[in-house]
Amino acid sequence: MADEQILLVDDDPVSLQTLVATLEGRGYRLLVANSGVNALQILERVQPTLILLDVLMPQIDGFEVCRQLKANPDLASIPVIFLSGLDHSTDKVHGLELGAVDFITKPYQPDEVIARVSTQVNLARLKRELEQTNRQLKSTNRHILEAMGEGLLAIDKRGVVRYANPAVEALTGWRREDVEGRLFTSQKMFSGDSALDEMLRVTLKQGGGHRARDCRFLARDGSVIEVECSISPVGDAAGHGGVLVFKDVTARKQAERELQRIHQDLEQSHQELREAQGQLIRAARLETVGQLAAGVAHEVKNPLAVVQFGVDYLNQVVDKNAAVVEVLDEMQVAVGRADHIIKGLLDFSRYQRPQMNAEDLNELLSDSVSLIDHELQLHGISLRLELSETTLPVRADREMIRQVLINLIMNAVQAIGEGGTITLRSWRGNWRQQSGSWNGALESFGGNDKVCCCAVDDSGPGIRTDDVEKVFDPFFTTKPVGKGTGLGLSVTANIVDLHGALISLTNRDGEGGGACAQLVFKQASGEM
Repeated sequence: MADEQILLVDDDPVSLQTLVATLEGRGYRLLVANSGVNALQILERVQPTLILLDVLMPQIDGFEVCRQLKANPDLASIPVIFLSGLDHSTDKVHGLELGAVDFITKPYQPDEVIARVSTQVNLARLKRELEQTNRQLKSTNRHILEAMGEGLLAIDKRGVVRYANPAVEALTGWRREDVEGRLFTSQKMFSGDSALDEMLRVTLKQGGGHRARDCRFLARDGSVIEVECSISPVGDAAGHGGVLVFKDVTARKQAERELQRIHQDLEQSHQELREAQGQLIRAARLETVGQLAAGVAHEVKNPLAVVQFGVDYLNQVVDKNAAVVEVLDEMQVAVGRADHIIKGLLDFSRYQRPQMNAEDLNELLSDSVSLIDHELQLHGISLRLELSETTLPVRADREMIRQVLINLIMNAVQAIGEGGTITLRSWRGNWRQQSGSWNGALESFGGNDKVCCCAVDDSGPGIRTDDVEKVFDPFFTTKPVGKGTGLGLSVTANIVDLHGALISLTNRDGEGGGACAQLVFKQASGEM
């Protein structure tokens, strides 16, 4: 306590000597003044830790000295203990109202003086230490704020930005003088994000912290900065200020978007690889079946040619009667039937890789209709077109898909017989919206894939329920003997499969309500 100075002020030499004797040797540096004027003169040169001040003095009494002391900002914090023979409560209250911390009544007891002085000196020392600690904390906090990589804005309860750390300028280009002292609502920095403005308003009005991951600030150069920020309230019952901390995540967001794009590209490449693999597997299977069918057809065709030659020879040399003519006619029909089947087998066996090009499914439908228009008129069948108003871009072999469409339309003509209606429909959609009993490259389609579709609806009797699952099987037919080989729809399904597309043939409204043949292609990228 050697540095603790105490100023003793009393116009009575005996009282002054008694005070010095009481406090001397206790580690204090004692200063003495015998009047109020003398005390004020000393206070112009030094600032003691504590003042013991007599009330009743000539010229300037203790109350006036205290009043002048407290009016001086440099001296106002020095604690004052009044010494007085006045024992009235009003005098004590007046002294305390002037800013004194204690009041000792004369004649005083030395132990009382020692205890009260020690208490005030300790309090003054603790106050200085606390102020020093606060100054150090403020300095440390300042250094931390200045060194932060994140931008920080301190906003008072009126919404005025009071502090912006250096990172604000480093991240946004806005200088401190552009930001500090202005309402946050007038900050150009926030003009790109109305949601952030609203969060700040709520924090200043109601308190409560907020965090936002997708905010946007407007940099001084006009560019948009993507940031993550948090807003914390600072204040009391009188009102809330706020601290806004933000960090630039533009590069990270761009990297995330790039990773997402790469991921989508990889997914697409993986899907395309699966489709190509599926097509190779299907092509290999078809090629194997085709080779077998071709082998069987060739083995049968040569003997059949001999039989046909024999029938023709017998027609020329044998004496004909009714029985012989009947037998030869039956043989001729049977040979013709066998030859028709063999030709179907050869068509089925011919593997040809599709020559894929950008085509419009609507255009392919229109072309196919023009080729079978005579057949429709011949059977008195009306045709209704309900085609998409937009183009339907697909990747397809034009001739092969035209063959598919003609096969499906002719199949509908044969199912109707005479009269009736065929409806051709086409549309765009998502795969998940389509329904049917599909045959083909089903594994190539995902829920959100964009697709182009068409359908051939007929007003015929429909398909027997037991036969629906068999319609694409080779050699399956519902036509009378000699009227069909059962290979037309099989060939059609194989062509569709080679295109990575799907085909379905089902009843429209249950058995007896007509049939519906549908084709589904993946929509080709881009418009035609």
